[in-house]
Amino acid sequence: MQNVSLRIVFDNSYKLIRTGNIQSLSSQLNSDLQYYISEIDMPTKWTFENATEIEIKKSIVRSKLRYSIPGINFSVEVAKIAMNSSANNMGTLFHTLIYPMIHLPGDKSEEGEFHTDQIGAFKLRTSWTAITNYGYDPLRFVPFGLLGTALSQRIFHKPIPRRLGISIKADQGDTLTWGGGFYHCGNLNQTENTTCAAVIRISEQPLHLEPSRILQSDSSPVTQIKPKNGSDDPIHLVEILKILFSWSVQLSANKIDEDLCIKIFKLLHQNGCIKQPSISFALSLLAQRIRTKNLFLFHDDQKSKIVYVLDLMSILSGPENLSSLNNILTSSFTPEFGIIEQIEDLLQGNSVLKSKSWQLVTMKKVPDGLPIWKF
Repeated sequence: MQNVSLRIVFDNSYKLIRTGNIQSLSSQLNSDLQYYISEIDMPTKWTFENATEIEIKKSIVRSKLRYSIPGINFSVEVAKIAMNSSANNMGTLFHTLIYPMIHLPGDKSEEGEFHTDQIGAFKLRTSWTAITNYGYDPLRFVPFGLLGTALSQRIFHKPIPRRLGISIKADQGDTLTWGGGFYHCGNLNQTENTTCAAVIRISEQPLHLEPSRILQSDSSPVTQIKPKNGSDDPIHLVEILKILFSWSVQLSANKIDEDLCIKIFKLLHQNGCIKQPSISFALSLLAQRIRTKNLFLFHDDQKSKIVYVLDLMSILSGPENLSSLNNILTSSFTPEFGIIEQIEDLLQGNSVLKSKSWQLVTMKKVPDGLPIWKF
């Protein structure tokens, strides 16, 4: 384990990759992005007052891009590049779907602190690609990764200030790939244009809280996607998510018991939100954003309950990933009545219930890597 830890600490550099295929797929994703933000009337600038509306709309756009044909093909193409890159000699690779990051002008919710992406003890790489043009340096990093910030802590008794990080430039279609020990953060968008990047995780073991696909060197491009239940119209999806968020606020005042699960499931069913990956993922995103960002005017106890209800909605409408399930199981609000049994009863027939991932998460025995939960 010590060798693994040292390997991750020293895996702290990044590499710039440019290819025609990624340029082309980035352009397609950008066209889709511009269409969606126009269709749903996305605000042109971030403010604290419209943060809730923006997060709801962002969640839908990110979900639409993630499950689009260009988005799926993009994740495969970037993973192939990583496999062929000398900086990514991991043997068998697993990769996720894209995780779009949308930055409105002045978007303080996307201005992160220095962090690493490492999960568990296995080797992992992140690939970050500029989908739009950037009129500013989107990222900055700390030289020597964790070693550099540890030295700063030792000398100055505090982490390295953001202003001392080194900025990274990127043009549309540029892919930056880095190791688990790369210490970095996002920069504030100070331009007048909305920007977007697509992130995927590439690892030597599948991640345990979201679907991972084993990379095949001969993977063929996707040309069609199996139709899903419910509406695919972005305007309608935004309206649905607004309704679900409103219900989460109302239901957060209720006692968390068997009746709450049944009520949520009925509401989702009535609005065509059962087995809807885009809605499930959007709900999980919204729960995560409310949990981690101080952008919503709720007191802590109410915010925690709203997040709990949104996570329940995400699981019962999909589930697309198991992070919401993991959050439910580790929440102080989880009742003693056997919520997992009730969720499994409501999800009867869903193939995820047979996966090893589901079994290990529900038993709270999640290891660093799991057998593949295919998407």
